[in-house]
Amino acid sequence: MTGLGRRIQWIVAVGSLVAAAAAIGAILVVVVTVGLGWRSFAIVSDSMDPTLRRGDLAIASDVVAGSIEPGQVVAFSRGPGAVITHRVVAIDDDAIVVRGDSSGSDERVGRDDVIGRVRVVVPWLGHPAAWYDRRQWGELGAVVVVGAAVVFAATRVQRTALVPAARRPGLAALGSFAAAGGALAVLVVSPDISEGAFTARTESLGNAVTASTPVRFYLASIGSGDRAAVAVLPLSGTAPAAGTVPNYDTNRNSDPGLTIAKGGSGPNETDLVKYQTWATTLAAPLVLDGTVRLALWSGMKDFDLGKGGSISVYLRDCTSAGSGCSTLAAGSLSRSPWNSASGFASADVDLGAISTTVAAGRSLRLTLVVDGGSGDDMWFAYGTAATPSSITIG
Repeated sequence: MTGLGRRIQWIVAVGSLVAAAAAIGAILVVVVTVGLGWRSFAIVSDSMDPTLRRGDLAIASDVVAGSIEPGQVVAFSRGPGAVITHRVVAIDDDAIVVRGDSSGSDERVGRDDVIGRVRVVVPWLGHPAAWYDRRQWGELGAVVVVGAAVVFAATRVQRTALVPAARRPGLAALGSFAAAGGALAVLVVSPDISEGAFTARTESLGNAVTASTPVRFYLASIGSGDRAAVAVLPLSGTAPAAGTVPNYDTNRNSDPGLTIAKGGSGPNETDLVKYQTWATTLAAPLVLDGTVRLALWSGMKDFDLGKGGSISVYLRDCTSAGSGCSTLAAGSLSRSPWNSASGFASADVDLGAISTTVAAGRSLRLTLVVDGGSGDDMWFAYGTAATPSSITIG
């Protein structure tokens, strides 16, 4: 054999052994952590970049009550089937405040919604799990081809003089076992996927929701009871339970519900007192086909029956961090007087008809503003069985 041939053979031999070692390491990490009862998530967005990169496999342990501290990266539930991982930046009595490392917006999360603390990150290992979950057979097939090449290279090691004859069969078997076992560990033992957000397959929306199924999301709060206002609240697939309407903005006033000040302008309003956004990050592609209607419980400030109100609503498709948005539907409602009786009352806002698919990993966002033409600021109620504000498509 020529010197060049031996060098090529050496590169192939070493490469196959490195790949085998990496696969075995992945198997050990996954098996050991699953044995401890930890959960694994494949990262499919950039909201935690550079700490967690797209394609990483993050592994989270259970959280002991009272053990959460600022600086930790935690996984928490938000909306139907959506699990997010962000960094804890502050803690108060009934909630934690989190933020993505590459996102400037904070979010309050109920302590009961935290499901784990990220302990281990394995680069690249999340890609196959995410591809399998989303049925991306082309990408997964490429991984299989590469794995087969590793197995083939490992078997070729038997024929090289670089490895003693007595060890050749074992090394070949090692490569084969690592390639097959690594793929099996990724696809079977680590089934959860994430989007800056993580989504468990057993809890996700599953395959794309078809046009024949009306899609409904409820406007929800983070936790229960009185609490401070936050810029982004969850859209939930679960109908709210019984309860009285709390004060959703204790940091602003002592009034019931959420107060939105008049004077908001469009879906990109930045004054936090003039808009509210609800969002959910999708675990699977979501088909939206049909009319869009918002059932909203509201009233004029102080339940003033002599004033008229005016609101605008925007349904948008955004990244998980809330950027790069496109408006899917919009609608407005003005009437005077707004209510005919004191208290919160339901009003329907028609946003028109749409036919589109929102990709997995994207954030479906509903933004509400009180227009400048409104007779006063307005109060809004949601998250209780008596005031189940919701948006329905289809």
